[in-house]
Amino acid sequence: MSKRVSKYNKTTMSLAVGSIVLLSGWVNASSFSVDGTTISSNGAGFSQQSANTYYLPSANGELTTLTFSDGRGLTLTSSEQSAFASSSSANVVGILSGGSTVNAVLGYGNASTITIADAISGQSLVTGRYGQLGAGLGFEPAFVFDYSNGELAIRAVKSISGIDNTGSFTFTSGPTYFSLGSFLLAMATPSYTLADAAPSLLSASYGLTANLTTTSLLLHGAHSRPMGRYVAPQQRTFWAAGDFGTDNHGDRDGKIGLAEFGAGYNYGTVQLNAAIGQTWAEQNLINSGEVEVDGMYLMLESIIPLSLERGMYATLSAYHHWGDIDINRGYLVGGAQNFSSGSADSNTWGLRARVDWVDAFAVKSTNLSPYVDLSYNHSTLDAYTETGGDFPAQFDKRKDEITELRLGVNSATPINSSKLDFVTNLEAVHRFDDSASNTAGQIVGAGFSFNVAGQAYKQNWLKAGVGLEGEVGAGKLSVMLNGTSKSELSDAWLAVSYTLAF
Repeated sequence: MSKRVSKYNKTTMSLAVGSIVLLSGWVNASSFSVDGTTISSNGAGFSQQSANTYYLPSANGELTTLTFSDGRGLTLTSSEQSAFASSSSANVVGILSGGSTVNAVLGYGNASTITIADAISGQSLVTGRYGQLGAGLGFEPAFVFDYSNGELAIRAVKSISGIDNTGSFTFTSGPTYFSLGSFLLAMATPSYTLADAAPSLLSASYGLTANLTTTSLLLHGAHSRPMGRYVAPQQRTFWAAGDFGTDNHGDRDGKIGLAEFGAGYNYGTVQLNAAIGQTWAEQNLINSGEVEVDGMYLMLESIIPLSLERGMYATLSAYHHWGDIDINRGYLVGGAQNFSSGSADSNTWGLRARVDWVDAFAVKSTNLSPYVDLSYNHSTLDAYTETGGDFPAQFDKRKDEITELRLGVNSATPINSSKLDFVTNLEAVHRFDDSASNTAGQIVGAGFSFNVAGQAYKQNWLKAGVGLEGEVGAGKLSVMLNGTSKSELSDAWLAVSYTLAF
């Protein structure tokens, strides 16, 4: 049973011993309801004393069980006392089903000792001594229940004429707003099952998905048109580039971006390029959770002429991306909002092989350049343990792999009286993988492990782009707006780059 008291559960219960004078003339009832919760008893009946106050005499020598329609329970026991002056025998036991239990042992008799302690930790909450509670043989303690706005106050009284309030008490826990003291009875943390947890656990797996989306943008965003940076033999090139967009396909809701610097040299038989950059992504999750992904990458690329006469070139690319992922998982426990958060390192690498057929066809003044592109990405997310919330989870290490084939065509149409071309792109994509890897781990506080199936991938989609490209100042400027149909890539982004050749 959990010792934790949910900070989101505003319902509290208090048990108190104090002096009170009850109204007389009560009528028995088997149950009463307040604040949408019904309380019933298998013992003596209740009497309503005020709007939210009910009286229940003890059942002498019998077990009296109180049940609550919201799943909690309280048990009161009272033993018949044959010699009041010699021993203590009455007791009150508070039980919260499925959670912490606080035992309150109420002794009666001459100067009897009262001890109220937490049954889990053994910590003494209230200690002290009563004066003589009973006026003679036949005394039966009674109890008053005040239940309002989710708070249940239980007060032991001497019949309906009050209680002898002599004696002193020392409080080690709880408030002191009753004459002889009181303490808070810890509410049981609401149950939390795999069915409750599964949506948020799957949502948390989007941390690795968002990481793969950023690396896909690296290959098929900033480096989607490698021939745009191809220079003449024995020439050097330098560029700065950035992609900025949104990632809102399906149930995703976020933004994404990257920025890089790169340089290259054409040796004649091959042009070698190298780039270094930074990526970032944010994704909103269910129940107000969120993911933040940050990383750095290094990319190497070679462009090899296959046939200069026919304008055919092969591009081989490899990259390594490393970073960290911060995940704030939001979930509901008994209708109350919870957050558990964790951070983990990510490591991704990828390869790409591509063939471009530059200016293969012309339609009037528009040149068309088809291409075929095959890529592979491998990403891992280290194991991590969440902190905070009622039910933090421990996540196992996770690995994902994706392989994609792209067939597309680029076009360039000169704009009259300018050094700019109107450029377009149309691309068809097939992802060979049909789903992400499972998310596994355990929620120790709830007592179960999990192995949640990864989200299904969209395997086929289209990408399109329009923009301008041409000489601006000493270099070449490229600005292109891109978008995809429902896919695993960003839904829309703006790609901007400026390239110098020297």
